[in-house]
Parts: sequence; structure tokens; C-alpha cells
Amino acid sequence: MAEVEFPAILKGRKPDLDEGVFYELARLYKQLGIRDLVGEWFAEDAAARDAARVERGLKPVQGGRRVVLDPVDVLLVAHTLLVGEENALITTISKAIAKRLPVAVRRYMKLPEQEPVRDTSRYMQVQRSFQRLSNLTSPFLGLSGHRRPAQEYFDIVDATNPEEAQRRVARGLRLSNLLIEASLRVLPEQYRAAWDGTVCIDATALRVYGKRGSPRGLNKPGFDRDLTLSPESWAYWYYRDGDHGEPSDGKRPMDPQSKFGGEAHFAVQAGPVLANGRTSEDFPKLVASMTLNAPGYSPGEAAATLLASLADRGHPAGEVVSDRLYFPMAKPDVLQRPARALGYEPVHSIPRAQLGLRGNYKGMLFIDGNLYSPGMPKHLYDISIRHAKREISDAEYQALIAKRTPYLVKLKQSADEHGRMRFSCPALGKYPSVRCPIRELAKTSAAPNVRWNLPITQTGDQPAGAICEQASVTIDFADDDIARYWQKYQYMSPEWIAHYNGPRNCVEGANGHVKEDIYNRLDQPGLRRMRGYGKQLIAIALMVSAANIRAVRNYLEKRAARAVEQAIDITQPARRARRLNSSLQDHLPDLDKPAWTPGRPKVS
Repeated sequence: MAEVEFPAILKGRKPDLDEGVFYELARLYKQLGIRDLVGEWFAEDAAARDAARVERGLKPVQGGRRVVLDPVDVLLVAHTLLVGEENALITTISKAIAKRLPVAVRRYMKLPEQEPVRDTSRYMQVQRSFQRLSNLTSPFLGLSGHRRPAQEYFDIVDATNPEEAQRRVARGLRLSNLLIEASLRVLPEQYRAAWDGTVCIDATALRVYGKRGSPRGLNKPGFDRDLTLSPESWAYWYYRDGDHGEPSDGKRPMDPQSKFGGEAHFAVQAGPVLANGRTSEDFPKLVASMTLNAPGYSPGEAAATLLASLADRGHPAGEVVSDRLYFPMAKPDVLQRPARALGYEPVHSIPRAQLGLRGNYKGMLFIDGNLYSPGMPKHLYDISIRHAKREISDAEYQALIAKRTPYLVKLKQSADEHGRMRFSCPALGKYPSVRCPIRELAKTSAAPNVRWNLPITQTGDQPAGAICEQASVTIDFADDDIARYWQKYQYMSPEWIAHYNGPRNCVEGANGHVKEDIYNRLDQPGLRRMRGYGKQLIAIALMVSAANIRAVRNYLEKRAARAVEQAIDITQPARRARRLNSSLQDHLPDLDKPAWTPGRPKVS
């Protein structure tokens, strides 16, 4: 029977894979050492496997299945497809390798110039490549693929060495952030240099593929272990309120809008609101690092991992902005001290329960995350509480914030490597902001810059301390309240609002960009059908990296179009001075020891 000739419209033939994109990604992978790193991990696991066999009296593994497709080459093909606004399903990757690779790319991947196998053969080879990567980066091996009883899941978790599970998760996080780093390096250097290291951290829910999830109440005492869990047994239900997870006491009611999946934590490049009411346009706002947890698990540790990954890749440390899920609700040893140890300056809102006067430190009043003179009038203590209760308007609140400002103690020396800061009384120095009866001001001839119409401090409300007796006092982050709540900017002042709202807008925009429904589609679980934590982590990282590259492309195109319209120089953005890193050595987070691994019980 003669072969039927289909018309072109029915052949479904797509053009060859973009050779230029493939080779540029290959160059970036080489620059970042991704292939060498994955090779080292395979060698480590092979050596550990052989050592375990020898201990049991067996011979080391000899030979094995021939590797036809290098897993890193498969990543390159998947990455290229995503940058080209296609999907990276195993079917799509295998068909691209079988039918769409240019001859030069086939040579690069050490494949014959003519495809000798069927699509199904390439499909299995691509699937095995992702499984090999998953074995490097998944905490518990043998879990994904099908639904299983909860007891079987817990048996596998209990039989796994926790250190091994932690090591594999650390690998996955490192690989995923290197894939994201490749997208950051697509941006020309002059625009990368315009970013001073300021980031905003936020979490977003990502559903996993499938109609059903695991039964709710997995963390409750007495959970029925005969119940069947999802193939994505590491994932859980995402709740919109609180810490986004279900507490172990089971008191939170079921949320009809909850999703079954993971919680991705992103650190997005950001900057403050400028005088024109917009954030800086000198650089695009890209996702700079990511982690993937089950909802509600260890958000503080996840944020510390994001910052540690940025430092590990050589990025500058600036301000770090977040909602209350991270700062200030995390424990100081979990996030605040590690963040400052890496050189970051937290900017965050404060829950209503923690507003107002929180203590007296060496005579200084600790109110709303700032230190004030003990002579500040008492009616200014609780203005944030009154505003939260809607007892005063926004305009009245800002007027009272301005009245507070002169009473701020002066920061004479920023935190040193041990976290020690020096402050002085606002009534001292050449340019005092208040007059204080305790510290009688020198005569005008000795202090010519004194303005005699300054606010006068009030005595008697709070006891005077070292701040009233010494030229300066030292405060460090050993105290939990100081470590948790202290901020450089006066809380809710115009400066604080600019440095908080700007980055928050940046992270919301970035979340919307990576999850939009037409091109990036990160929130469509059908495009991430691979099962298992390691595969999901890699798939999300590839999609975020491709979304970043698309954002860079859009940014440069808009900048070029604006340059034509306005005849501006597009090659020299305004440069900001980089901030110097400081270090609290005892609190530097360890990227090789992630705080959360799937299967670990949640502690409420």
C-alpha cells in the first residue's frame, strides 16, 4: 500500500530548535559550572553506593546502562524550548531531540546526524535523564509515580538517612538557583551593575498536577495511615491566611480556596519608590533566587536560604523587604541574624500586637522598631496603635510621625561584624534635633549651629539611662526584640514607605509575570507533569529562568524604543553605590544544610 502524503497543515512540523539560544545557554551553563557540578554529584553518589556494597560484602557496580542523553544536555533542550515560548513536557523534549535539532546541536550532544530511533525510544531516554537528576536532588527515593498508603510513605521517610535527604535537597536548591543565575547573566553588565542588591521576598502557591491531593489532616495526631496519599507526597494544602499551612492542632477550618501543591519562595530584585512615584527603571525586576517547600513549612529558613544563595553567587547585599510571614515573625536566629550576617538591612511591617512601646534599652525607648529619646512626649508612644484601630486618619498619623522624628536617637556607627551599633542622644552634636534639660546645651558661641526653637524633651515619663549620661551607647542584636524588630528607617515615615512599598510592588509584579497565562504559565500544573520533589524543583527553576529571560528581552526592547523616542543614551543607566557587606559570623546560614526537607513533621 502506498504511503499517504499528508498536506503540510496536517504534518505539524515545527521549525528547528533555535541554535543561537541553545549555544548561548550552553555557554552560560559552562560559565556557571553546571555540567561539572552535576558530574561531581553523580560521582559522589556512585562512590557512596559502591562503598555501601563493599560494606555488605558485595562487589562494586561494574558497567551499567549506557547513557545516551546527558542529563545536562536534556536540560539545555528543555531550557531552549521554554525560552522559545514552548513547553518542556517530556513528550515535547523527546520530539524536539528526535526531529528538531540542527545538525550542529546533534553533534554537540554527541548524537548521530540522522535520527535512528523512534519517538518512544527518545521519550524513555529523556525520562531516564530526568529521573537521574531527580535521584540527585530528591530527598526520598522511590516515592513518586503513583498514589500509595500513608504508612508506606512514612516507612520510606523513616528509613532514609536525614543527612542524606538534606544533602540532596541542598543539591536541588543549588542547581535550581544556578539555572536562575543563567537568566540573570543574560542581562548586559551595565544594567546588572545598576542593582544594589535590594530584594523583596514573597511566597506563591504552585499547584501540582492531578485532580486529588493527599487527605487533609496529615499533621494531626491520629492520622489514619491506611489512607492513600498523592503521588506528590511532599506537597500539601495551601491556605491563604496565617503561615499558609495547616497547623498540627487542626483548629483552622478548611479553606474552600486552598490548593494542593508546593509553596515557592522567591527573592526578587527591587528598589525603593523614587521621587517620580516609580521604582528605578535602570534594571528589570527579575527573580534572583528561589526555594520550594510544602506550604507553611519553615518560611523563615526558606528566606535565609534565598539570601545565602545570592551571597554564594557573588551578588551584593542591600535591603531585604518582606511581608510578616518572614520579618518580623521568624525567630531571630532563623532569619534576622543570618540576614544581617550576610549584610542585608531588613525593612518590614509590624503586626498590630507588636506596635507601641516594647521596652527601655539603656534609657532609649524601643517603639515600632525604632529607638527614641526617653524624653519623647508620652502621647507619641501609641500613635501606630491608634492608626491601626482607625482612631486617627492617615494625614493625622503622618503629622504625628513627623513630630516623633526629632526624638530618634542618632545612629553613630552601623553594625560591625559582631552586630554592634552605636547610638547617641539626639540632643548632642553640632546639629541636635531636640533640647534636653538633662544635657544642657552649650552656649551659642560654643555650638553655633544650635537652633533654639527645637522641641524640648520631657522628663519623668521614663527613667534616664546610659543614653542620657554617655556620649554614645552600644546596642547589639543579642536581644531578641532588637534583633527581630529594629529597622534603619523610621517606621511608617515617608522614607520607610518608599523603601517598603517599592520592593513590594516589584515582587507582586514579578509573581504576576512568572504566573501569567499566555507565555510563562508557571501556575499551570499540566505543564509540570513530572512527579517528585526534585523534578518539580528543576521544572519550576527552568520556567522561572525562561520567564526572566523574557522579562530581560521586553525590558531591553522597551528601553530601545524609548531611546528612539526621547533620544537618550541607553547604554549608561544611573549607577548606585554598592552597599558594603557586614558579617555576623556566628549566624551565617549553611546552604548544604537546608532547614526543611519533605517528610519532616511540622511543629506549630
